[in-house]
Amino acid sequence: MPKALGASGLHASGFGFIVISWLSETVSSACDATTRSELHAVVSTAIDALGFSSFNLAVLKADKREFMTEPTLTSWTWDELSHYDANQWYLRDPLLERAAYGTEPLIWTASQWDGQPEHADYSSFIKALGLRAGVTVPLLCNKPELSALTALSFTRDSFSEPTAHALKILGEVVAEKTCSLGITRTPSQADINALRSLSDQQMTILEWARQGKSNADIAVITNRSKRSVDYHMSEILRRLSVSSRAQAISIYCGR
Repeated sequence: MPKALGASGLHASGFGFIVISWLSETVSSACDATTRSELHAVVSTAIDALGFSSFNLAVLKADKREFMTEPTLTSWTWDELSHYDANQWYLRDPLLERAAYGTEPLIWTASQWDGQPEHADYSSFIKALGLRAGVTVPLLCNKPELSALTALSFTRDSFSEPTAHALKILGEVVAEKTCSLGITRTPSQADINALRSLSDQQMTILEWARQGKSNADIAVITNRSKRSVDYHMSEILRRLSVSSRAQAISIYCGR
């Protein structure tokens, strides 16, 4: 991250050169991460630079409860997650509704629900926690599962549109990275059965893909033509019933 960049620099500069440079470096760091802990460190550093205090990232979750109780990457403690679940806030959380079914970032404040009886208890809840503002960003909106990044602040009263969009770009990249690293979810029995239908050649191609190799790279490594690797990759996607190599790698890694 550029040394001169801090939360104030991001907010003051909008989407100027400093923000673009910072975002480029941060995205590059996320793409280079090889473990959950490395990816978590990238997100934590970015969240701090953007002026937030904590975050919760959930990727490819089946429902709203799983979305909040089993996050993919989070700075929340186990006690905080358990408290949220025990009080069934996932049934009354308007931010969760937006995260699950929205498409664009939502910039919100703790006082946003003042005067709204249907959300009075939630407003009291987040104020009791000391939260002042945040941004909720729906992710991977082309997929049926739920994915989103929520960033929270105990110190700031508002955030800018550029900050929200920077958070969305970061969230989309990190969400896809969790898929490629295989840390999003455990494959179902159907996924495992589909993996068993792959040939040894296709499993070898998936292993090289997991290591970040392109189809052209795999062709050279395995002494095959790129056309052959392209064909096998398309067959892998078809047999696993997924639309991207990242999803295929996720199933392979979680096997």
